Amino acid sequence: MYQKQRVNFPEKLPTPENEGELNVPLGTTLDAMEETFICKTLTRLNENRTKTADMLGIGIRTLQRKLKKYGV
Repeated sequence: MYQKQRVNFPEKLPTPENEGELNVPLGTTLDAMEETFICKTLTRLNENRTKTADMLGIGIRTLQRKLKKYGV
């Protein structure tokens, strides 16, 4: 049976560049945010896709599909 669980979101989300705030303009799509976040993480980790997937908490195949989706 499904039970509702309270999710506590942090006040500030870390970015892969500086562990600081993630400021996103109002109206930015989730796809645009995801693409930016993935690309910045990939750059920070010297284009290492395995480490990027690990840091983002996704599988390498999921990362590959997302990179293909965004044309990266």
